[in-house]
Amino acid sequence: MTGYRRTTAITPATSGATVPHPPCTSGAQDRKASTLLTSAVLAAYELLPELEHRSPERAPLGLSADYSQAVNSSASATQPPQNAPTASRDELDFRLRQWINGLHIEHIAHSRAAAALHRRHWGLGVTATIVAAGVGTSAFAGLQDTPRGWALWLVSAASIGTAALTALVAFMDYSARSARHTASALQFGSLRRRAELLSASAKPHSELLVAMSEINKSWEQVAESSPQYPPRLHEWARAKVPRAQRT
Repeated sequence: MTGYRRTTAITPATSGATVPHPPCTSGAQDRKASTLLTSAVLAAYELLPELEHRSPERAPLGLSADYSQAVNSSASATQPPQNAPTASRDELDFRLRQWINGLHIEHIAHSRAAAALHRRHWGLGVTATIVAAGVGTSAFAGLQDTPRGWALWLVSAASIGTAALTALVAFMDYSARSARHTASALQFGSLRRRAELLSASAKPHSELLVAMSEINKSWEQVAESSPQYPPRLHEWARAKVPRAQRT
């Protein structure tokens, strides 16, 4: 019979065949995403050793080669090279003249301090001796014949003054201090003469350096053991140095 087409619905329950479904693109997308994820995991696994090496928690405790090289280069920069240039002969002569000037000032200042302390020692000592002698003479010269008034007060004040002067001389120790300044003046004078002889000599550069080093060492020792003097005394001594010797 024409024009008539019979369609039969076949269900899975009766025929056991699967029902065809329309094509779906979700499976292809899932496979593509799975492939990309696998590639990313593999790439991360390959980069894992490099990441662990760069991690600060896994870094070695020792210094790296670059840092050690930088430290060594900075340390060597602070140390003078073995073939460092030394001062010229003119610079050494100029420095030696400055030393002579400073030693001359110290010599004059300590000599002046010794003289001032010596005068104080003798002045106070002689005054205390004269007052003590007068008090003793007045005490046994018949003060009973004079009215007991101002004379008694005068003798008492003189006795107190004598005791005060004697205690002041003993406490200030002017004599020993003067002797120390005198010794320092002699030592500075000796160093100044050594420096003047060295400046006038024609020693080679190396011998001049050695001699100046010895003078410098002796100067430090004398300065440590020398007593102090007032700053105004230093200015006074500096003014006494001839102008031609100042630098």
